[in-house]
Amino acid sequence: MDRENVETAKPEHTSQYNELYKYNGLLNNQHDRREKLLLDLKKRRSDQINEMRGIADVFDNSNDEDDEEEPVDITKRRRKIRNNYSRKLMLSEWMNDVPDDLEEDWLFKICPVGVRNIVVADKGVTKVYNRRGQMKAVFQSNLPGGNHLSQSNFTLLDCIYRNKEKTYYVLDALVWNSCSLLHCSTEFRFFFIRNKFLEDPELNSESNKFNFVNVPHHGALLPTLELELTACYSINDTNLPVDGVLFYHKDCPYISGLTPLVGWLKPYMVPEKLRIPIHESYMAKKPKNYTSLNEYLETIQRKYKKKGN
Repeated sequence: MDRENVETAKPEHTSQYNELYKYNGLLNNQHDRREKLLLDLKKRRSDQINEMRGIADVFDNSNDEDDEEEPVDITKRRRKIRNNYSRKLMLSEWMNDVPDDLEEDWLFKICPVGVRNIVVADKGVTKVYNRRGQMKAVFQSNLPGGNHLSQSNFTLLDCIYRNKEKTYYVLDALVWNSCSLLHCSTEFRFFFIRNKFLEDPELNSESNKFNFVNVPHHGALLPTLELELTACYSINDTNLPVDGVLFYHKDCPYISGLTPLVGWLKPYMVPEKLRIPIHESYMAKKPKNYTSLNEYLETIQRKYKKKGN
């Protein structure tokens, strides 16, 4: 099957995260849950905690583990890929409880408005799945494993697709060129994927039907975040509408599902939570009935409890 990109994107002023980031007991103490999860990760690094489904979910009968901070070659033990790619994405929680170590131990990425996808390059073809596991596109790409010249390789990326630019903006990498990054820290994954994109400019060549562009990451220093949000956001000289800010703990592996080690704020929430100014265009998008993030989450909590009764 040689389908073109058939993604029917929602209007780009509509955030995909409105559906992804729902109340899930998020008013519970985030600090305690973060500390507990980090402790579990340190104690059980060799066999991984239950939340780290990664390769075990993507590949059948793949039981080998590796506890070292480096990519793991999965070429020889690759199994038949499952068609269901739902519930594989790592999702953030609303960052209602700002971590004390934000500037020391966290990174951030400015997330453009678009459609969240998992991109799978394997056996000489590139396939795109939405967060529900539905295949949305099939095409040839310059990703390792994504074209007829690299059929033996495999790559798995966490991306935001924007139809206007015909571009997949890469948030994270699960596997690159048959090397698993699932057990590696966020800091390592971001450094690794940034270098891979610098090494291969063909990933963002105008000759491609769809480009792949890495979303830059920064240390979560407040002056740096302020600088990023007091000007129009752009990547590679392309101006992009901003959906929000993703905050990642440096030591977080790629965990499928919701995790307190990844935080999320809409731009207009940043002054409230972090006490820094942002561009007036972001504040103009604040809903008229919005008062605070805590009140917003309490409203969601009441709605969930009402549905449960």
